[in-house]
Amino acid sequence: KKIRQDALRDSVKWKVGGIRSIDQGVLQLLSQSVKLRREQLFKTYSNMIPKTVTEREILENVKVKAFSNMNDTIGLWFWIEIKNSLLVAADISEYSITCENVKVWTFTPGTVLDAHHSIYVVADERNFLDDIRNANKSGGQQEEKYFFVQHGHEKLVEQLEKCLKKKRTISPFAEKKAFFNIEPREVNKELKMLSSSPLSIDSSNCTEPEAGPWEEWGECCRGSKCGVYCDEPSASRGRRRELNFTKFIDELLREEESDKTKRLCYPSLTANWQVDKQCGAEKCGERRLPYTCTSALQYAKKIDSSSSDLVLFGVSKSESGWDSSFSWGVKERNNIAIGIDGRKETNGNIGSVKMQLYGKGAFALGKKFKDGKLLVETFSRFNNLNVLVARERYPQPLPRLTLQIEFYFWREGGVFSNNDANVIFSSEVRFEDNTNDGWQSGCYDKAFASFKTDFVRGGDSKGNQREALSDFLQNRKQLFESSDTVTVKVVVRNKSRKSPLVLYIGSVAFVM
Repeated sequence: KKIRQDALRDSVKWKVGGIRSIDQGVLQLLSQSVKLRREQLFKTYSNMIPKTVTEREILENVKVKAFSNMNDTIGLWFWIEIKNSLLVAADISEYSITCENVKVWTFTPGTVLDAHHSIYVVADERNFLDDIRNANKSGGQQEEKYFFVQHGHEKLVEQLEKCLKKKRTISPFAEKKAFFNIEPREVNKELKMLSSSPLSIDSSNCTEPEAGPWEEWGECCRGSKCGVYCDEPSASRGRRRELNFTKFIDELLREEESDKTKRLCYPSLTANWQVDKQCGAEKCGERRLPYTCTSALQYAKKIDSSSSDLVLFGVSKSESGWDSSFSWGVKERNNIAIGIDGRKETNGNIGSVKMQLYGKGAFALGKKFKDGKLLVETFSRFNNLNVLVARERYPQPLPRLTLQIEFYFWREGGVFSNNDANVIFSSEVRFEDNTNDGWQSGCYDKAFASFKTDFVRGGDSKGNQREALSDFLQNRKQLFESSDTVTVKVVVRNKSRKSPLVLYIGSVAFVM
């Protein structure tokens, strides 16, 4: 219990969540790991495992007999035979031999009596062997070669003396001979509760744990191949949700007795995990260029007519100087003349680009600025970074993207601290929810992130506050103004660690 309380405090401190808490771990071991391991052991070693013997059968058929050749007195000549008269082996681990309610011996874990075999608890092994040899010779029997012995030594003699002393206290005229019994193993309260499973399949007599919201689906994978979405009927993906087992465990381990012990509904223990086996089952559609839909056309017209927005890539109004050679993890890149507005760019300009990015690869645009003051004034008026992307073919799901804005400061002849040399703001991308057009229809869809609420850096368990990009631009003007050059990188990154991602990028722009 003490370990559990410490572990629960650690879970709160490090914000690991209920799914990785000690309660979840214990219940998962009981319901899944132990069950699977038990099945594995029985399938592998079933021919070596004896049939199940109940406690009652052991008590009725395992007999205890004491011997001493010194007029039945207790001493180093004393030994006890425990014989199994059953037709099958009996596990007597942690069973005890008692005399007048005095526990004189407890069998070590792993003590198993084979059918019609005996085990001996002896005070002195040499005296015991002499007795066995003498008995065999006097009876004309052949000498046995093997004995299964547990050594009691002085501890056994001491407990036997307590037994006889108690017997004589009750009756001064009692015989010296003591009577021995075998008693079942003792199990404390917590183990008794857990020995009968804390899980129940009876929905009318069990408790449902509290459940949180589902996380996003993981990647669709078949073996080591991930990121699939069509023509892979054997692929699957999963997702989790947090389950709160604290209340149930507290009830299970409470000190006071209860007439009715609660049980946790068994199906709910695995209800924190869902598997989708249809994520790659659909047939792949044809590869085709994104078409111009209403939303993309309206966005292109708005950007083209605005004098305050800053287009880094795409449409005809792109600002010069933004270099895409800063990209990394790019497997393939094909420049396309047709832009998001459906028009073909002239003079060799790029309208959009089709890219295949490795896991964690990125399409990045970079530019160096000499005037830090002007840079801050320019960026401070923007509210969002917008990116227009389109799928390669049906039924590709929305990509998992991260948008980043990175600043690299340089001062001739001067040194910045490590915290100021480079600053990176990241954001999980958000998509517009277009039902009639957009990504799902094969058109460009807008992914965006806010300077104030989405682009953030810092924040940790030590209490350091997170800083928004808008606050950074406002509060760190001196850093920009004191730099000789500031390199800005705008990054559209594949969030997946494993899967290559194929998509079209039609526009990257800062907007008000």
